[in-house]
Amino acid sequence: MVLKVQGWRWERGSFWLPLFSLLFWLLAFPPFRWVPFLFVAWVPLFLWAPTVTARRRFLGFFLVAAGFYLVHLRWILHMQVEPGVERYLVAGWLLLVAGMALLWGLLGLAWGIRKRRYRLLFGPVLWLLLEYFRGWWLFQGFPWATPALPLVAVPGLRLGFALVGMYGLGYLVILFNALVAEYHERGFAGGLLALILLAAVGLLAEHRMPLPDTGPRILILQPGELAPGWDYEEDWRITRRSYGAVLQALQRDSVRADLVVLSESAFPGYFLWSDRAKNLAREILRATHARALLLGTTHVQRRHGHRYPTNTAMLVDSLLRVQGMYHKVHLVPFGEWLPYEDRWAWLERLDFGQGDYRPGDSLVPLTWDSLRLGVLICFESMFPAVARGLVRRGARILVNISNDGWFGRSLGPVEHFEYARMRALETHRFVVRAAKVGISAFIDPLGRVRQRLDFGEAGYLVARVPPLSGKTPYATWGEGGVFALVLLAAFIILATPTRRKGAFHENL
Repeated sequence: MVLKVQGWRWERGSFWLPLFSLLFWLLAFPPFRWVPFLFVAWVPLFLWAPTVTARRRFLGFFLVAAGFYLVHLRWILHMQVEPGVERYLVAGWLLLVAGMALLWGLLGLAWGIRKRRYRLLFGPVLWLLLEYFRGWWLFQGFPWATPALPLVAVPGLRLGFALVGMYGLGYLVILFNALVAEYHERGFAGGLLALILLAAVGLLAEHRMPLPDTGPRILILQPGELAPGWDYEEDWRITRRSYGAVLQALQRDSVRADLVVLSESAFPGYFLWSDRAKNLAREILRATHARALLLGTTHVQRRHGHRYPTNTAMLVDSLLRVQGMYHKVHLVPFGEWLPYEDRWAWLERLDFGQGDYRPGDSLVPLTWDSLRLGVLICFESMFPAVARGLVRRGARILVNISNDGWFGRSLGPVEHFEYARMRALETHRFVVRAAKVGISAFIDPLGRVRQRLDFGEAGYLVARVPPLSGKTPYATWGEGGVFALVLLAAFIILATPTRRKGAFHENL
């Protein structure tokens, strides 16, 4: 049997269509960012799926996903790790790719449903459930390269994050692709018109959304050089050199600030027990006349009679007195710890070169001058629930501290940065992002980057950051808004009269 798709002729089960899907996905994401491809990336795969057996359908979806994630998770191979651990990187990379591609394979099985309207009804919903599984439970959550990521740069459409969040927009992207695949020209025309209307409404809303320009003067320092962490003395030599260059620039420019924000693992070792770290912090505070300093450091907590290290954000005043601490809740699996090793003691005996951290037990904003700051430490910026939880507890500014230098010059730091923009959009909060090597930035509630230091660039950023109150629909209702969106789409699909199938669906 021969299928006709917009003038092209494809043999039944031709594997060219899945390859086009892979190409379109890659073009839609960084580094290309050709966002229009996002809205047709799944179409070739959805056209192909009903024409093949379940086994080939599963394999096709699996291989497209594997090709995509092999590219977008390749930053794992760039990671700077302790000597002797490198051999685990390839295995970890392939295991993670296979786990995520398996979910796409399960999605492919849903596209074997015979009736078109049921494919439209259950296919995108299954994707949503699998995406929640990936973002919440797979390896304790790893929502990397989510379909909504390219939309942070699209004026108008990006306001959808404030309504239904990252997962809701991803569902709409998949639904749009499914409609185009099932209805071809009519589906594309109708979907395009809906996109134009949504973008127009979003642009109007952005234009009418004034943002205040008063607030504390916040300074971000980016030393631009990574201390690997294997040799304490060498780490301090690198740290002194990199911060010294930035301090010279601050003194030359007579920069003043109310609050200075440093990165995750800003100094080697434990800040509270390091005279070197405290002396360097004093230099920074004196140079900027700041009243407080927020930095990332390793700390220690006692649990069940044992002491465990924590990845901690620490707020200190000008006399280096601790004003508040937040312990990272969502640790990096297989990097900072083995998931569940706090519950199953036998896991503690396994050593793949991972850290021995323990997660914090609560989302607590830090209070500074009666202002509540919600801190996202590195990997936590990927999770909408963390930022939403901090805002619901009163955070008026979000601060993301990170140390993306471990991933080298790869797509890792670039895509990780985009998640901070998503959190700004979802919560309608300014995000102050301080990364040791990059990317550091001030991001406004519309996801726009006000100031930025790129990866590997040494320097500083300073700006007034308005504290904001109020909650977006997504911050208020969370995934309840996504559930309402799914119900609305289901009602429209079921209420739409059935039309005569086109030539493509003549066998259905």
